[in-house]
Amino acid sequence: MIILKDSSNLEVEVDTTWGRERGISYLGWFFLLTNTYASLKEAIAACRNDLDAGLLSIVVEDKSTKIFTLWCPVPNELLPND
Repeated sequence: MIILKDSSNLEVEVDTTWGRERGISYLGWFFLLTNTYASLKEAIAACRNDLDAGLLSIVVEDKSTKIFTLWCPVPNELLPND
């Protein structure tokens, strides 16, 4: 499980088959926002559910708002072929 304290330096625009999306880039992967939580406990529980289902997700804390967000990787099939 990955918990990041700040994503401001990781923010990117990701071209997907749906169009241009706001995302983050981390360790060579592109992630899209899936949900927002008011507490770290809730975000960790959601992340754990993803992990138990065999999925990867990361939790990011927004320092200014103290909101926690859950991000999932964009599958390569949804990225444009460049």
